[in-house]
Amino acid sequence: MTKESNTNQAPTPAMTSNPAVPPGESSEASSSPDLRGNNLVSWAQQRRNLLAGIALTILLILMTLILGIILSGRFAADKAPVASQVSGAQLLQESLAAVGRGETTAIRIVDAPLTDADLQRLAGNKIVESLQIDAGEISDSGLDVLTTLPSLHELRLRHSPITDQGLQAIARISSLRYLNLPQSACTPDGITALQSLPVLRGLRLGSSRPSPNFARAIADLTSLRAVHLIDLPINDNGVELLATMPNLESLYLDGAAVTDEGWSWVFRNHPQLHVHINQQHHDNDPRKHSHHSGH
Repeated sequence: MTKESNTNQAPTPAMTSNPAVPPGESSEASSSPDLRGNNLVSWAQQRRNLLAGIALTILLILMTLILGIILSGRFAADKAPVASQVSGAQLLQESLAAVGRGETTAIRIVDAPLTDADLQRLAGNKIVESLQIDAGEISDSGLDVLTTLPSLHELRLRHSPITDQGLQAIARISSLRYLNLPQSACTPDGITALQSLPVLRGLRLGSSRPSPNFARAIADLTSLRAVHLIDLPINDNGVELLATMPNLESLYLDGAAVTDEGWSWVFRNHPQLHVHINQQHHDNDPRKHSHHSGH
């Protein structure tokens, strides 16, 4: 006889169902959405913190670079050459002091401009032998003081538009041996005044008033041994005049209008001359040789 199941038997725990949990899922799964949400919030916060750290690092790097640039600029300014912070008048005064102490007989002002008024400090100096002014513009009116320098042998004035009037003053410096006026404004008529200089040995000349007649005027300066003319229209006739100067040893012409035939005549008839054409030797120059850097 089959024993009937007791319908009043209490269900076992395995038979108990949780109405809040769908069939087939455990009760633990009911909390997974909250866990996923918490994980997402935590990951987003970490990402924000990471990005903030990167941004802060970049900002610090930029600030360091900017600070370095600022400081390097200040250091560069502190290390700038003293000459750029000193006037031409101060440099001239310091040079004169060195002359007075017997340290030198030359004055050279390169970076700081001098004026006509500044040159008055030289008045009556008996020691200065060389005066080279490479900055500023000395005018004709500033040259009279140079006639009071009895020992002056060399005069170089760059960027100074000396005219025929100025050459009249220079012609009174009887001790002058070398004259360098690469940016003058003189004419051939003014050059004739230099015939009064008994010991003039070298002339380097450029002029904003070019003329082929410069060759004849310079050829009359028979004491010259070296001539360097810059952008003056010296032609074949002119170079023949210059080459026949009785004491000439060196002839440099930059920007001249001499033809190959003219130069051939010079090399053939005056092979002893040391000739440069635009800072180089002519191909037909029998004395052609290479020049080392620094000449």
